[in-house]
Amino acid sequence: RITNGEWAPFTSDQLPDKGPLSRLIAEAFALEGITVEYGYFPWKRAYDYAKTAKWDGSIGWAPTPKHLQDFYMSKPVLMVDKGLFHLKNIPFDWQRIDDLRGWKVGGTAGYSYGDEWDQAVREGKLKVDEVSTDEQNIRKLLLRRVDVVAMEVDVARHLMRKLLSQEEAAMITQHPKLVMQTPICLALSRQSARSPELLTR
Repeated sequence: RITNGEWAPFTSDQLPDKGPLSRLIAEAFALEGITVEYGYFPWKRAYDYAKTAKWDGSIGWAPTPKHLQDFYMSKPVLMVDKGLFHLKNIPFDWQRIDDLRGWKVGGTAGYSYGDEWDQAVREGKLKVDEVSTDEQNIRKLLLRRVDVVAMEVDVARHLMRKLLSQEEAAMITQHPKLVMQTPICLALSRQSARSPELLTR
């Protein structure tokens, strides 16, 4: 029993096979004769249910020090790119975090964009206007309330196809330099005695 959440196009209760990330994990277990049951929850609850072994584990987490305290983590199931998006008619360029000073930067609350980025925010060297969803960031970009937004590349492309007209989507581009790449793993509870065996299988 694995907790899950809405994170299209990787995983969603609305996608065929619950999305490619869900399908990969379910098929890997199926090869071992194990049937996966997914439960969809808000991500914080999905994490807590898995951490406390109410459910066996949770899908789609990065192997951060905090997550490794709470979970046994699989090898990466996929890699996720995070990038910066801006309007094509804005001459935006960056190579280092310092280059982002002076730009109105948008981010999503609760997300990490890498150690260097997070430290710059904590130290006040980088000001990020945070909202609760990636959808809000795309709207703010189009309304010119921010100059640039940090977002997972595949999520941004999925949302632009879903939310925007072709004309609106054509106004936005991704800077070629990535902010970071994140490995995404299956997390199995350290509070469950059967997690090591499940992970091995």
